Amino acid sequence: MERREFERVTPESVGISSQKVLEALDILESVEGTEPHGIVFMRHGKVFAEGWWSPYGKRIPHELFSMTKTYTATALGIAYTEGLVSLDDRLVDLFPEYSGCNTDERAARIKVRDVLRMASGKPEQRCSTVDWARHFYEMDSKYEPGEKFSYSCEDTHSIEAIVQKVTGVPMDKYLNEKLFSKIGIDPCQIYWARLPDGSVIGCGGLFASNEDSMRLIQLYMQGGVWDGERILAEDYVKEAVTSQIIAAEERPQISEKWADPGVEPGYGYQIWTDLVGMSGVFAARGAIGQIGVGIPEKDIVISYTQGSSGIGGDSSGILDVIGLIRASASDAPLPDDHESYEKLKRRLETLSLGNPRVSQYNDFSENISGVRYETEEKRFTFRKALWNHIADCDHIDPVDGVNWFEFDFDDKRLCVMKFEEQGECRSITISMDGARRLNKYPLEKLDYIDMAYFDGEWAAENTLRVYARWVQTSFSIDVDFIFDGDGVTIEPVRICGEFDAHPLRKGSVHAHKCEK
Repeated sequence: MERREFERVTPESVGISSQKVLEALDILESVEGTEPHGIVFMRHGKVFAEGWWSPYGKRIPHELFSMTKTYTATALGIAYTEGLVSLDDRLVDLFPEYSGCNTDERAARIKVRDVLRMASGKPEQRCSTVDWARHFYEMDSKYEPGEKFSYSCEDTHSIEAIVQKVTGVPMDKYLNEKLFSKIGIDPCQIYWARLPDGSVIGCGGLFASNEDSMRLIQLYMQGGVWDGERILAEDYVKEAVTSQIIAAEERPQISEKWADPGVEPGYGYQIWTDLVGMSGVFAARGAIGQIGVGIPEKDIVISYTQGSSGIGGDSSGILDVIGLIRASASDAPLPDDHESYEKLKRRLETLSLGNPRVSQYNDFSENISGVRYETEEKRFTFRKALWNHIADCDHIDPVDGVNWFEFDFDDKRLCVMKFEEQGECRSITISMDGARRLNKYPLEKLDYIDMAYFDGEWAAENTLRVYARWVQTSFSIDVDFIFDGDGVTIEPVRICGEFDAHPLRKGSVHAHKCEK
């Protein structure tokens, strides 16, 4: 099916003030400890503002973390719409081969709707087995199914297992055919992290663009219909975006500023409902602040990606923006405001996280150019500490870091760093001239997530500071190399957009001069 492009219009034409969008950008840029990456605003099916903070870009997929869960639940919703599964089916009937895995009678009562709303009664307990579906059934229950909300990636993975069981194909292929190709998401422009058996990580392994997530939320806003074709059953959509259970002890925050009186946030089908107490507002949310939001009463969709200091990172900025735009949206178009709109256009076209610094040539570089250093602990890596549930188990730190490294300063405008990491020799180019250099440097176990920008500066006479950023992710890291005699101390300056588990968070790493 041909991809339908959304019309681009002025905010005023859909009842939103350009001044309010400018205010929203101010909010996003003012939250300490977070950095905005990209945002798209849409109303009445028309995009009225969009922008990306350089070096992030419109067509670059971005790490979604738990926003992925909503895509997974949508796959099940499509299977339900096709009559392949009922929400009242018992999982034990769908998977009779696992019926003898556990004698807990509560497990036999788990229904499809229970795992959709994070209420299976099973604990969240990751494992290293290839047979990850069986692992779910082997775990003892903690609660009666449907009794209690308990956020669990294992519930989401059981949804993926159901989809693959009832459709007979891997979930990603099912989504490609039944969802992505229909609503305009290019499967060649999205990426998945995978489980040990090759299945995609349905709880948090998807990399997709802001507009991709906007299209998904818009599908729910349209009641499951896209260009006249029903993709999701009307009753499924209605239940998915309304509270099926209250989070209780894990209750999301309620906004003192934007909440409606008496409205309590809840959970639908892998979708957060009545977001921070705003009635009817639903959202797909990710751990580092990623979010796709539907505001039905105002017919508004917002898709946003960011980086923050760690897991559960600050989302106050985007939540404030959602409340602001919702409250200010007029039922009728507003008078044109050419001055404010032109100001907004210029700002959206020039959004940036700031330009790299131009570093003056440092004579000290001649002392270290070409010298090889061996790390005394293998905890130094530029790459993010992959949450290995996104691969296989609880273990988070990379298996091993850099063994040795050296810098080459033959070109005064840049630095070439060579190093050995996990048995592979790499060479990356670090800009020193006020630009960023794009390097092909993949994350561990994610070969296709490899767009890494590097720049650097001399922070002190003997201190080389290197900035690294993977623009397909939320992750960036700034590292100091402090040279002292025959040794180097490697210290983290800033780590953003990962699960608080980078090995350099444990402290600095030392290296000493060695022979090549």
